[in-house]
Amino acid sequence: MSHRFQLIRFSSIGVQVQVIELTIFAFISERQRIVNKRLLPYIGKFPDFLSF
Repeated sequence: MSHRFQLIRFSSIGVQVQVIELTIFAFISERQRIVNKRLLPYIGKFPDFLSF
């Protein structure tokens, strides 16, 4: 009985870790999207810098 309870507790911790990882991943990808949107105008100008 206690072993089953431990298993349930362990799996719930695993789910929490997954949720935290997904949250972090979503946060990072959102930040990356914002950064990309900000850098896009500059990225478009890079060939001009390289050409001269």
